[in-house]
Amino acid sequence: MNILNPEEGSAEEAAVPALARSERERRELMDEVDRLRTQLTMLSARESTSCTALQDSLSAMKRDRDVWRDRAAKLETDHNSKIEHLQQKLNDAQKIGTSCSDVMQERLMRAASEVGNLKAEVTKLKADCDASVAVNKAREERYKVMEEFFSTYQTDLDARQEESRNLHDAEKEATAKAQKMEEERREDMRKIERLEEERAVLKEQKQCRCVASNESLKSICHKMASSLVKTQVDLEYKTSELDRIQQLLDTEQKHNNKLKERMATLRKQVDTVVSGVDDHKSEFSRLSQAAKVQELQNARVVDNYWDALRQKNESLGIIQRLTEERDALRKHVQVLESAHRQATGASMQEAQLAQQSNNNSLAAMGQCRMQLETIVAEQKEKMESFKSTITMLKGVADKCQADCREKNKRILEVEKTNIRLTRQLEKARSSSGHGAGLEGTVQSPSPGAGVDDKSQAMTIIEQEEIRAYRLKVKCSICQQNDKQVALQKCMHCFCRTCVNETMIQARNRKCPLCGQRFSESDIRTIHLLEVGE
Repeated sequence: MNILNPEEGSAEEAAVPALARSERERRELMDEVDRLRTQLTMLSARESTSCTALQDSLSAMKRDRDVWRDRAAKLETDHNSKIEHLQQKLNDAQKIGTSCSDVMQERLMRAASEVGNLKAEVTKLKADCDASVAVNKAREERYKVMEEFFSTYQTDLDARQEESRNLHDAEKEATAKAQKMEEERREDMRKIERLEEERAVLKEQKQCRCVASNESLKSICHKMASSLVKTQVDLEYKTSELDRIQQLLDTEQKHNNKLKERMATLRKQVDTVVSGVDDHKSEFSRLSQAAKVQELQNARVVDNYWDALRQKNESLGIIQRLTEERDALRKHVQVLESAHRQATGASMQEAQLAQQSNNNSLAAMGQCRMQLETIVAEQKEKMESFKSTITMLKGVADKCQADCREKNKRILEVEKTNIRLTRQLEKARSSSGHGAGLEGTVQSPSPGAGVDDKSQAMTIIEQEEIRAYRLKVKCSICQQNDKQVALQKCMHCFCRTCVNETMIQARNRKCPLCGQRFSESDIRTIHLLEVGE
């Protein structure tokens, strides 16, 4: 055949080395394919291992996130309930403080008017005492005139009767006392009838009575001086008590400043917490510590509120005691007035007793005036302490709201971090899914595995995106209702229920997120369109 057709033989001989080369190339390609297949198998094993580890870490992170979110929601609920409770207590304290201040103002005005009346009565008693002293001097002169002009004793008797009649007309309010004065007048008449027999005795006793009257006046002056000294001592004692109370107030102010510094330190410690997946546990522990501190502060605020209530009850007891003392003083003044009226129609000895009782009444009235002034000063100090307590409660409520706003911001940051990590995981899974697709093109072991992983990753991403969108759509306070209104000043959105109940009805017209004040005219209605619209 080769001899007959030499061209075909030469073509076959030329095709043999080409076939050999193609066979070698095919074998080299098969070896390269096997090597690539081995590398892809190793890569797929590594990627599957890394995906498994990432899935485990993601599930652990989700569990931690759910636990953290539940605890954060519980803490937020507890804080909201405590804030509402404190706000209610604050409103009650404001109402009680307002009513107490009104009652105290009215009672202080009444006490001031009563003090003025008592001062007028004291002035009247002093004038009556001066008049009684003048009457005593007139009686001494009258006794001298009676010694010199004994024949005119009937005229003096008529004048004495006229004075008793005038006293009887002036004291119509006390009929029993007037009868007693009439008996004393009759006794004076009997004494005057015996004056003729006792004229010699009067001459001897005249000098003794003058000396006794002088001594009584000296003793009265000495008692008045001692009462003034005692009043001065009481005033110094009350002044020292006021200084001591001022020192206690300064100590309480220093304690409050220390508490404020401690709160500032705690805020700095909370602000230094680094956000991140690995630091979630430490951040949660610090937030728990801050929540415990806040609970202690809330308990302290409640204790301060109960102390304020106890102080208010004590002040009411003091006011009641002051009222009882005032009634007792009124009765005592009435008794003194009756004793003074009895003393004006009695003899010199009874006049001296009346003078002494009047001096005692003056001292008692001075002490009562000092006690009234002291009690008024104490009530003013207690009112100031009530105002400072209310101010402190307002500050604590504002701090609680600020802490809640900061915790809401932290929660949003953690949600953003979770979304970012989820996206990174999705990228890693997509890259692992791409490697699995290459392996399927070479080996074609299972064409549905990569599709399942990719659909699962897309489902997780869609769930996270839906959750993020739900957080954006839902109210940031209750996390239940959709956002319905917006504040015009800061453009933060909330549901209408939270705005009406939490802010307007509670008179806490501050934005929970930024703390900016607003009015009812700043509330604007917003409309979120649905998918069909």
